[in-house]
Amino acid sequence: MDEHCFHSTYFANPELVGDGAGGGKMTIEKLSEILQYIQENTGIIGFTIAEYLPFDEYRLHKMFSKIVLFSE
Repeated sequence: MDEHCFHSTYFANPELVGDGAGGGKMTIEKLSEILQYIQENTGIIGFTIAEYLPFDEYRLHKMFSKIVLFSE
């Protein structure tokens, strides 16, 4: 997956290193196309989103935690 398209992934965070994971070239549009193809050709009975890391949400939380309106 392309880290420029999938921001909430381990390899998209330049502050994290060490697991050897790296981004690829998969775009959201291509992934959507693949999932549509699967749906059209088989029955989907389950779906998992694994290792979702909401870095943007965490950064927002840290920023807002310093604002009294959001911290009381």
